[in-house]
Amino acid sequence: MIKILVADDELLARKAIINILQHSDIELEIMGEFDSGEAVITYLEETEGSADILITDIRMLDMDGLQVARLIRERGWDTQVILISGYAEFAYAQQAIQYRVEQYLTKPLDQQKLLDAVVHVIQYQEELATNRTRQVEQKLLEFSMEQLSLQDILRNRKLNERLAGFAPRESAWQNFRVVVLQIDSHDEKKQEIMQSLLRQQAVSPLQLALFYFSVNREWVLTLFGTREELSDKRVSGLMEELFSRIRRLGTIQASAGVSEISTGFQQLYTAYKAAISAINFRLLKGWNAIYYVFPVGSTLSVDLLTEGQRLGIKQALLKWDADKAKRIIHSFFSDKRLLQQQDVRPLYNGIVGILSIINEINQVSIGDDINAKAEMSIFTRYNDLYRFYTIYEMEAFIDDVLENMCAGRSSLAQKTGGIVSRIKEYVKSNYQDPISLQELANQQLFMNTSYLSRLFKVTTGHTFSQYLVAFRMEKAMDLLENSTLNINEIAEHVGFNDTSHFIQCFRKHFHTTPKEYRIQTHQNL
Repeated sequence: MIKILVADDELLARKAIINILQHSDIELEIMGEFDSGEAVITYLEETEGSADILITDIRMLDMDGLQVARLIRERGWDTQVILISGYAEFAYAQQAIQYRVEQYLTKPLDQQKLLDAVVHVIQYQEELATNRTRQVEQKLLEFSMEQLSLQDILRNRKLNERLAGFAPRESAWQNFRVVVLQIDSHDEKKQEIMQSLLRQQAVSPLQLALFYFSVNREWVLTLFGTREELSDKRVSGLMEELFSRIRRLGTIQASAGVSEISTGFQQLYTAYKAAISAINFRLLKGWNAIYYVFPVGSTLSVDLLTEGQRLGIKQALLKWDADKAKRIIHSFFSDKRLLQQQDVRPLYNGIVGILSIINEINQVSIGDDINAKAEMSIFTRYNDLYRFYTIYEMEAFIDDVLENMCAGRSSLAQKTGGIVSRIKEYVKSNYQDPISLQELANQQLFMNTSYLSRLFKVTTGHTFSQYLVAFRMEKAMDLLENSTLNINEIAEHVGFNDTSHFIQCFRKHFHTTPKEYRIQTHQNL
């Protein structure tokens, strides 16, 4: 229901306007009629600007309609003004524009023109409301992207809906491709330059949505269009144009992975993973390049880690000879056949094979001695390659694991701390999900669950469950202080399916409810 005010110092004119409005098909309510501008301002002050439209004559004795329009704008009220004047002078119209008067009508008043003006203002207000909602949704989404990955956002129903809503049109998800892009620097100025380049690229023949996820320091571009518009040739041209700009700068190295065409928003994460699989090829081919997904089954997965290398690594580790093991591993990473591969599976398989040998020796040689476990890595999926920018980083990572295992046996704190640090990092990245120490032990660290539980308790002074709950509560506290998410959304954000259980945990941890904490925090600001 649209709330309307009518102001004119002539009673008959005022009643005529009201009669036209009340006999129209527009759903409206006349909130008040006034014979002076001052009376209008007094009403708006008392009701805090609670009127959608003011229809006012421009000439009134105490305060004219232009002055009323100026005061409405100065005080920040959302009331839209329709001015009626007996003068079609340019100076009046010019002032009306200055005060953002939405419609300017001249006397004698035409009934249809008045109704058309009201409808126009209603449509304008609806557009404003939509834009404001979109801006709020954008801010909430941007806040979430500072803390969460794309996978985390897609797991959250409300964030999922917000993300889907940023397509240029509702049907855009019918055909789309995902591009994941990173630069090889964490420097903020270079990140800003890249952001600027991508925003310029947004003005392109293709419609796209651009998001930046701080967790992985990645830009995710979603390209929308027909299958012809999203063809390899069209997308390749668009990406080459972007990368030619990047190369001309000479200060930034970038790499990008491009998915195949997908259909339906529910396929967004699958397309994102495909783009990551493509960008991982930079480990073999280098940066400043665009990589595309190879068709499934286009190449066979070759195992380039030979049986001789496996046996050599194992024998070296049984003698705690890290240098010899590193030399053998280096021979794998420097194998020229790696550069000839058409995807990263041979590299991934070799890395998993090396880590499996390290883990096997670790378990056999040290057993269940809580004081002698070496650091092990969390590396179980193709996407784990995404953490590394170059193959040299990948090799250095494995060398570090070997050093900690062999040379660090005498340094108990360093060894146990390494495992615990890995667990904490995993919690930091996955606290929104239902995780358990058993899952970590069996699927991530390949270790005995009981042993891992004792190790974590001895090192931190807390059980894994206590640590996980405490971490989630700290995240919840931060969201209560710095976001506009409601309690249900925050509970879901930090890994609770049951809001009541979340509130109980929060009260137990902080001796207050989430609602009380938010009120108290805002009062102290």
